[in-house]
Amino acid sequence: MISLPLGDIRNDAFLKRHAPLHLAAVAVSIFLVLAGCNGSSKIEEGPPADSLATVEKDASVDVTDVVIDATPSMRGFADGPRYQNFVTQSLANASVGSGRVEYHQLTTALPGGLQAVDQKMRAAESTFYARGNTELSTALDSLDGDGLTVLLTDLFQSSADMNAVSRAIARQAFDQGLAVGVIASRFQFDGRIYDVGPDGRAFDFSGQRPLYGLVFGLPRAVSDYFENLREFVEPERYHFLLFSSYVAEQPGRVQIRDSDPIRNLVRVKPQADVPLPSTQTLGLRIRDNNISARLGAQLDLDILPDVQPLLSSKSLAAKVTRVWKRDAKSGTYVGEFKERSRAEGALDIRAVQNDSSRLRLRIRPEDLRRGFYTFNITIDVREWEFPKWVSGWNLPPSEFQAETPDGSKTANLHSFLLDLGSGLTNTGGPRVAALQVYVEKQ
Repeated sequence: MISLPLGDIRNDAFLKRHAPLHLAAVAVSIFLVLAGCNGSSKIEEGPPADSLATVEKDASVDVTDVVIDATPSMRGFADGPRYQNFVTQSLANASVGSGRVEYHQLTTALPGGLQAVDQKMRAAESTFYARGNTELSTALDSLDGDGLTVLLTDLFQSSADMNAVSRAIARQAFDQGLAVGVIASRFQFDGRIYDVGPDGRAFDFSGQRPLYGLVFGLPRAVSDYFENLREFVEPERYHFLLFSSYVAEQPGRVQIRDSDPIRNLVRVKPQADVPLPSTQTLGLRIRDNNISARLGAQLDLDILPDVQPLLSSKSLAAKVTRVWKRDAKSGTYVGEFKERSRAEGALDIRAVQNDSSRLRLRIRPEDLRRGFYTFNITIDVREWEFPKWVSGWNLPPSEFQAETPDGSKTANLHSFLLDLGSGLTNTGGPRVAALQVYVEKQ
C-alpha cells in the first residue's frame, strides 16, 4: 500500500492536520475536483497510472568478485598501509549477505587478461602490480547479474581510451538492468603515472592520488554494499555515487502543508456517489473566473541514498504523458475526445530538486471543457548534476601539457562520469515518481 498525506484547504488555508490516502496502484495520486457549480455527479475509477519500477527490496548475492587493476600504474599505491587495509579487508568485509568473496588480478600480461588470486594478501605486495597494460573492459565481459563485481582502478586505461570503457559499461551493465556504483577516495601514492593525454605522457608523482572502485550489480545490492563499506572505512574520506535505471525505493508522496502557496483554490468535498480509488479524496474548487489555479507542495522522493548527490534543481523533468476524458454516454474514460490537444496543455507540472523536492502545479480552466479528466504524469531524471568534488579531482585536457601535470587529479574524470550518466538519461532516464491527477470541471 502507498501512503499519500494530503492536507485540507478551507478558506484558502491549509489546516495543519494531514489525512493519509492509501492506494493500491503503483503510483502517487492527487485527486483534484474543479467545480463551477454545486450538484451531484458520478466519478468512476479512472485509467491506470504509468508504471514505476521500484528497486527490489532484497538483493543478496552469492559471490562478490573483487577485481584489482594489477598494472604498473597502480604500483604507487601498494606500499601504503591504508590502501593495503582497504583492498584486503574493507572490500571483503563489505560483501553483501553471507556470500563468499573472490579476488582477481586484471592485466593484459595474464592469459585472457583476468586471473583468480588464491590469496588476497598478494594484492598488498608491489610485485602484484608489475606487468602488462590496462584493459578495464575485460572485467566487464564476465559480469554476473546475480552477483556483485568490485573493480578497483585508478581509471587509467591503456591508450587513454576511457570511451571504450563507457561503451562497455552501457552494453554489459546498463543494458542488463545493473547499476554502477562509484567509490572514490585519495590514497598515498609514490610511483609513476602513465599515458596522460593523447601524447601518452608519463611522470613521477608522490602525494595523495585518487583511487576508484566501480561496483556492478543489482541496484539494491550496490546500495547495500555501500552501506556496509561505510562501517569499515572512515566515510568522511570517501565519496559514493550510484548510477541506475531504477532509483526509486518507493513511489514517493506529496505532502500539502498549511504554509504551501496556493492561488484561486478552495477546498470542497467532491460530489461523488460511486467509489473512487480511495475512501478519502482531496477536492479543489477553482473559482469561476478563468484565472489559473496554482499549487506548490512538498514532494518526498524515496530514492537510493547515493543517487541523491547526482540530483540538483535542474535534474528532474515532469511531464503529462496522457490524458483521458470520461465519456458521459458509456461511463468510461476515453483517450480520444474533442479538444484533446487543448486539454493536454491545461495542466502544467514541475518538479524542482534543491535541498528538498517541490511539486508545482498549475491548472488553466479555460483549456478544459466541462467533464471529468485523468492526467498521467511522470517525473524522470533529465540529467545528472555532479557534486563539486568531481570537478576538483578532474584533470582536464587543458592541463595535460603542463610541465608537471597534477597527479592528485584523474585525467578526464568528469568526461567519464558524464558518459556514464548519459548512458542512462539518453535512453529515457530513471523514473523517480508516477503521479495521477483526477480533474472535474462542472
